[in-house]
Amino acid sequence: MVWLPVGPRVFRRDFRFFAEDLYSNLLGARLAINVILSGHGGSLEDYNQAMDAALKQVLTRLLVATRGETEAMFQQIDGDWWNSHRRVPDKFLVLKRNYDLQENRLPTPVPFETMPPYRLTMPEQVGGFRLRDLGELQIYPGHDMQALPVPAQYYGAGAFQGLADRAHEADKTQLARTEK
Repeated sequence: MVWLPVGPRVFRRDFRFFAEDLYSNLLGARLAINVILSGHGGSLEDYNQAMDAALKQVLTRLLVATRGETEAMFQQIDGDWWNSHRRVPDKFLVLKRNYDLQENRLPTPVPFETMPPYRLTMPEQVGGFRLRDLGELQIYPGHDMQALPVPAQYYGAGAFQGLADRAHEADKTQLARTEK
């Protein structure tokens, strides 16, 4: 879920995949692991407070932009990452997507960015625990998923890159049709 600019100083919450969604999700997952392993997983309130503090700390380290700076950057990437002339729910309001699901990633480059990129990785093991033994994302097929290969039961981690690759190809085809 992202906040999309839909007008001057107006943002709307919507479900779209920006180029940096996986990077920010990986950052959130790393923070969550650190918060839980530091003993703040006992209650939702404790976890939320610790996560708020951890997020504030990491954003400060990464030199988070102010709202005004963020809005100015949205204007700079207009036409490259997003199209301000399109409106929600137009799928191609978002122009730049990153379909790579690797767990070792750099942020997608922005032409005018001067800060060096910060590499994020997701280790296989943390605190003596193999992460894949602790949980798994399972996506069960829905009614609007007829174009996808049917899984035996659900889509698991092994299927995700293939699904992303299919989405990439479908998006390229659909975008080419809309630009004619």
